Amino acid sequence: MNTFLPECMYPDAGRMALGEVMKRIERGEILQSTALSLDADRTLHFEIGGMPAFMPYDRCALVPAGQEMKPVVAMTRVGQPTCFVAMNTAKQIVPAASQIACMVSRAAAQELCQTEYLDKLNLGDIIPCVVTSIAPFGAFCDVGCGISGLLPISYISVSRISSPAERLTVGQQIWCAVRRRDDTGRLILSMRELLGTWQENVAHGGFEPGKTVVGIVRSVETYGIFIEIAPNLVGLVDTDENDDLTVGQTVSVFIKSVVPEKAKIKMAIVNKNIPGRTMFEPHFFLTSGNIQHWKFTPEGCSKTIETVFNDAAPTA
Repeated sequence: MNTFLPECMYPDAGRMALGEVMKRIERGEILQSTALSLDADRTLHFEIGGMPAFMPYDRCALVPAGQEMKPVVAMTRVGQPTCFVAMNTAKQIVPAASQIACMVSRAAAQELCQTEYLDKLNLGDIIPCVVTSIAPFGAFCDVGCGISGLLPISYISVSRISSPAERLTVGQQIWCAVRRRDDTGRLILSMRELLGTWQENVAHGGFEPGKTVVGIVRSVETYGIFIEIAPNLVGLVDTDENDDLTVGQTVSVFIKSVVPEKAKIKMAIVNKNIPGRTMFEPHFFLTSGNIQHWKFTPEGCSKTIETVFNDAAPTA
């Protein structure tokens, strides 16, 4: 039985012995290998278990009914990990120990993934994803066998960012919760609920009065400057004598107070001349299961930040 994963996370058949590849083919498992070339007939070529394999053009991706696949879909697979299932059996591949090329299909693997996995996911289910591209409005993620889901910028973290590139990189493995489906059935993802509540972030980072830490300027307002000290946590610095700070700038800050009942951390700038740019690695407090309700702010706060996964959108 297949476990459905982002494309690059499947076992690499290009590094397996032939016998192991044959066993996995007989079990109908999804495999992966790097596409070596695309010939003039638009056929992709691979090597699996030391044996040549090929993928016809119309097998390079699952295409909705009534649509035609664009040539760029096949072209961009060259040099990339590509998942597939074999379209012929081990006996057909190696008759009388004489090897012939194996035909493989990415479209078949994606169809299995869609019907047996993605279509059965519930809102709030937590799944592994891999970032495949970044746009100003969000990040596209491989949610299984190269099928794309969208992680909108507003769902990446509670700490507001001006670009997904401030939090994510292409090829990064992350965890997301299924937020909803769009009109085409594509998964809309959310990551911020998995990055911890206000209390969890304070405890995990050991943030307490008297501590000095590195931060990133996220917003400069007339009443104060918001400094991110963890992907889901910001503190506030007074604007006095700090009006020359810019969004994205790395600074060090002194923690003056931590106030749970207001979900506030008051800080002061120590050093605003730290060279380079900082990106905090996300820490995932949840990596499996299902989440239906998530509340970021502590009990008693006048402002509530929470998500209910059967609603249209989170509140903030």
